[in-house]
Amino acid sequence: MYGQYHEVPYNSRVQEAIIGPFSWSQLGWLAPGVIVTYKLAEWIPKLPFDSMVFSRIHWFIPILISLIFAFFKDNKTNLSLPQLIVTQIKIRSRRRTYYYRRINMPSWKEVEKR
Repeated sequence: MYGQYHEVPYNSRVQEAIIGPFSWSQLGWLAPGVIVTYKLAEWIPKLPFDSMVFSRIHWFIPILISLIFAFFKDNKTNLSLPQLIVTQIKIRSRRRTYYYRRINMPSWKEVEKR
């Protein structure tokens, strides 16, 4: 019947893969991590270990941080880590604490006597 049709919006929650399995937001977090790791490899030499992995492990710390920001999702809210941090900052900034003190006010006993 006319007027009974309600169109339901479609939201698949599937992110588009731009390069390989990565979306735009994931590439936005991974690219700076790779760039910082490359610059770190130019400035800081290898550590004096015989192992190929352990001598270069300090170079991959920026990539690990960017991987956490790109792929971490909160189970309760399904927000990414940057969204969760911004939400927590907004909530924290709204909290106000007001302290009430009675200054120059009569006590209840004095009020009852009047």
